[in-house]
Amino acid sequence: MYRLSRSLILYLMLTAVFVGQASARDMILQAELWVEIEPFLSERESASRDAEQAALRLLETAGFVFAGMTYGFKVRYVPAEPLRDVREQVEVVPRAEIVRGDRGLRTRQIREADGRIYGVFSFHPDEVQASSRLRFLRSDIARSEGTGSADYFAGPSAVQDAIQAAVAYAVRAEARRVTANRPAEIIADAVLIEAPLVSIRSGQYTARVRVSVQFREIRAYELF
Repeated sequence: MYRLSRSLILYLMLTAVFVGQASARDMILQAELWVEIEPFLSERESASRDAEQAALRLLETAGFVFAGMTYGFKVRYVPAEPLRDVREQVEVVPRAEIVRGDRGLRTRQIREADGRIYGVFSFHPDEVQASSRLRFLRSDIARSEGTGSADYFAGPSAVQDAIQAAVAYAVRAEARRVTANRPAEIIADAVLIEAPLVSIRSGQYTARVRVSVQFREIRAYELF
């Protein structure tokens, strides 16, 4: 039976003290996340994670999620085009990071049950971060949904891969809606509307997301 040390719990609960401007103080983001204490390990990993390591990894995942809810992701999508010998390419890159120790990131609740660490986290954006999020929540910005997956046996780091795959799917779905012909390349920004829902299905981490999507460029093929 794993036990979280009192020192770690205290560290997690006091991860940050919010100090911000009044314009940002009204925005509080929240996410409920979990991580397995002893997932199946890939060949790249040499030892099992204990409860404390899992809890710290969960805090990193919270930072990743909140970065996706404030700064978002840059997405590049090249659809497959067999007639032109073009293979599908998908790139999803966080536009910025929120790291452990950020003063806006807080652990509200942490507990252990059934071989997992569960946490409730909040994030108080500063003025720049709040403005970035609000820009993507305007009514004229398209919204889309997507589901993505990643190999469970790669370990808990695959959770972020599953989230990014879901973001890519959502952007592709919106691109198909707004383009009549298959584009040569799409570049877009996508921001998480809310925290992703993550589960395990058929040996994979599966993430479901809702995003706001703003296309930066939709490049068409030149005629032959």
